[in-house]
Amino acid sequence: MERADSEAMIERIPRDEALFRILPAQEPQTGVTYVPSQFVLTFAHNGKQYAFHTLTKQLLETDLSNAAESNILKEALIRGLFLVPKGKDECAYYQSVSALMRACTKKPGHRAFMVLPTFGCNARCVYCYEEGQKPVSMSEETADAVVRYIAETHAADPAKINWFGGEPLLRPDVIDRICKGLSDAGVRYRGGMVSNGSLITPEVIEKMKGLWNITGIQISVDGCEADYIARKRYVGYRDYYRSVMRAVSNMSEAGIRVLIRCNTDESIWDGVPQFLNDLSENIAHKENVQVYFSPLDSVRRGPNAYALWEKILDA
Repeated sequence: MERADSEAMIERIPRDEALFRILPAQEPQTGVTYVPSQFVLTFAHNGKQYAFHTLTKQLLETDLSNAAESNILKEALIRGLFLVPKGKDECAYYQSVSALMRACTKKPGHRAFMVLPTFGCNARCVYCYEEGQKPVSMSEETADAVVRYIAETHAADPAKINWFGGEPLLRPDVIDRICKGLSDAGVRYRGGMVSNGSLITPEVIEKMKGLWNITGIQISVDGCEADYIARKRYVGYRDYYRSVMRAVSNMSEAGIRVLIRCNTDESIWDGVPQFLNDLSENIAHKENVQVYFSPLDSVRRGPNAYALWEKILDA
């Protein structure tokens, strides 16, 4: 989308050009009434108005209602799919776009695989959506079957293996077996992981950089130390708050990208400044580390979600 008026509309995040290469053009037509697309989310931040298209991933700094009143800006908004003909069946449109994207996939099969070595976990997070799940672990036979399945169905080279749980690091032997099996089968792969980080040692990091080929990991650290302890409810807590931060620093130094997720609600917000300060002081190697705040599902569905998002955006 062109910057039709730098004062009234500025592109902050560009659109997905790969998507637009396969979409039919939407040209402005006379005599047609246009309305905002149902895929468009409008919001205010720091006194400025924004419009985000959740399908094309384009973010504009603009007041959508005012921009639609300008002939030049309106044309740009129509071409960018921010405005669509009134009565357009956008659900059917989304389904057709999805079908086109699948048809354009170069090779059939799976590009990524999520593998759960175990449902067991050494934490009992207060927000866990797997609470009550029987803590079963993967058998050797199942691990070997996973290797065969990935070898037969992977569409990407390398295949992406996402380790999840429970806490996947409770069963490093299963991860070893699957990775060795893939390597023996000639399957190139790279790994990602979701973990609470409490079991990451220098020896584990060596495996991540070696056989497991972990390039990125997400670790949950839910606020300052007091909130972290209260929320994670570890079985046999052993100063995991700071040991996790040391592990993050060591992984970053080793070239592994670390995404720290802070599961958030109002009750921990007073401790967030201390949490951010602790991160700064305990993580020596920050070059591969990112932090983001994610409201709990109960907050997202509640009446105070917008107020919390404002605090997150201002943090």
